[in-house]
Amino acid sequence: MFPSTTPPSLSTQLLTVAILTLQRQLAHNRVNTVEKSSPSNLEVDYIVVGGGTAGCIVAARLSDSNLQTSVLLLEAGGPMTVTREMTGLVDFSSQVWPYSIVQSNRSSLAFTQLFLPYGKVLGGSSTISFNYYNRGNGLVYDSWARQFGAQGWSAQEVLPYFRMSENNTDFEVVKARPWIHGTEGPVEVSTTPDPDPFLLQWRSIVHKAGWPLADFGDLDPNAQFGVTIPQVTQSVANWTRISSASAYIEGRGGRRNLRVELNARVTKVLFFGKAAVGVQFMKNGQIFQAFSRREVILSAGTFNTPQLLMLSGVGPRKHLEKFRIPVIADLPAVGSTLISHPNMLLDFRLLNRSLVNDPYPVGSEQTTIGSLYDFLAKGQGPLRQSPSVMVYFGTEIDGNRLWPDVFAYSGGPALYAALSNPVNLQIFKPDVREQWRSYYQALAPTEKTTNAFTIFLLVRPKSSGNVRLASADPLQLPQIDLGYFSSTQDLAAIVRGLAMGFELVEQSSEAQQLLSYSALPVPGCNFCEDGRPLSKCPSYLVCLARTVTFSDGHDCCTVRMGSSLVDNSSYVLDERLRVRTLQRLRVIDASAMPAIPNGNTLAPTMMVGERGAVLVIEDNK
Repeated sequence: MFPSTTPPSLSTQLLTVAILTLQRQLAHNRVNTVEKSSPSNLEVDYIVVGGGTAGCIVAARLSDSNLQTSVLLLEAGGPMTVTREMTGLVDFSSQVWPYSIVQSNRSSLAFTQLFLPYGKVLGGSSTISFNYYNRGNGLVYDSWARQFGAQGWSAQEVLPYFRMSENNTDFEVVKARPWIHGTEGPVEVSTTPDPDPFLLQWRSIVHKAGWPLADFGDLDPNAQFGVTIPQVTQSVANWTRISSASAYIEGRGGRRNLRVELNARVTKVLFFGKAAVGVQFMKNGQIFQAFSRREVILSAGTFNTPQLLMLSGVGPRKHLEKFRIPVIADLPAVGSTLISHPNMLLDFRLLNRSLVNDPYPVGSEQTTIGSLYDFLAKGQGPLRQSPSVMVYFGTEIDGNRLWPDVFAYSGGPALYAALSNPVNLQIFKPDVREQWRSYYQALAPTEKTTNAFTIFLLVRPKSSGNVRLASADPLQLPQIDLGYFSSTQDLAAIVRGLAMGFELVEQSSEAQQLLSYSALPVPGCNFCEDGRPLSKCPSYLVCLARTVTFSDGHDCCTVRMGSSLVDNSSYVLDERLRVRTLQRLRVIDASAMPAIPNGNTLAPTMMVGERGAVLVIEDNK
């Protein structure tokens, strides 16, 4: 007798979803392993500011290193929620910092404001962002050591720290490169279980066009140029997201020496002379202080870490004096070297919607009791994954096959709905909103077709921006200037990358049967009048790049490290991530990177967290 395949009744599904949601949320809420008392005047060995991608790792490793060592982790957001387990449900509307961006006449011309998806939640952006595992090119890390003098950070030297966090669950991937991948770390790295058929077909098309199949977990420069469906940080047991919070903080009972304070926003580092001795933070409308016997470690992220330093008197003297902030250390490089990957989204129509496992966008028809039941009870359905196909290009302008400078990833309707969000026309400038409404209406799915997209990123940008205080009020977010296309070379490189991408489609009959680009140009731009292919229409590609530029959260380098032999105007940190001219103050997050990796920043930031924790332990023996 075969088991029944009849789905449970709606009431049974609803009850199951309610029970499992409650159980899982209670587990997320139990992040403290010490008996709670008033946070007033706490004294510990280490204070970690920011429970994000790196901060959770640092706090966990320090508390694990010695049970007699006490650690306080302060996170401005709340606990991870059950919906954050679902990587197929892409939601940037909650648990995020509402950063605003300085307007530019070089980029993002369509938007009234630029979207920056950074997590204000335990686990930070590892809890909310796309969870693709991509380490970047090894030449990036070699440049950290050679060009910037950050000894100890070359590709060969950082590889053990990538492996330290990784638990790669795909036997074939590990077998192919056992010296590259780790299998004993807390972060599961898994192969997407059931990618959409059109993604498999697109990967095959790119492969036939000359791109080798690649493993983006390999730091070898010879291995990066290629195409892949990337691995993701998810558990193969039930396909829940693995964030820094779930991997390092949650579910590790018995750690009595770690205290986690959620919804605690640090407003200032406290100094005694040149030594950091504690922090001031706000929680539930009250102001508290906490003191460290050894170190204060800032892991607040690319934007909040430089802001907190400047609010505390560490940064460019003239800028601090403008806000009447007493100067503790005149370090001009604080906030001065913001590096970011400019992105642009291209809208495509998938010509056969049957090539998508679930053709309706998550966020509408799919987010039902049935889909929630499938995910929570069985680890199945559209909520369990958001796969894409990733391709690297070498334009010969900013990069080549050995060290690519343009990166593209393509996905289906679920991701498209989250990224384009056509319902929210308020992101566009008022004078073009109706044009964008018509543009998206023309792209609406039909009975036979649905939406797809490709996002192009310039991943070796020459341009830089900055982070500056908007006021001396610690609750006011900083001013952020991404600096996109301040180098004209960057615009030339991304335009060449866009042309190479369009060439892939134009030169393949199989690709043209699979998808087609939008029949309408993006508002504000025009196709070439002679009808030439888009790969041969630079005027449209330039306009496209400047009009729909956005950031997907690959930002770094605002408190960068470098050689201790170089003067303090160039770098903020030494090679061991210690703030120059000060004592007992360290930065461990993406802001410490001297140059941006040419890929997703999730895995590199985890590596920085692992290596940074080791440096703290070594320096405090």
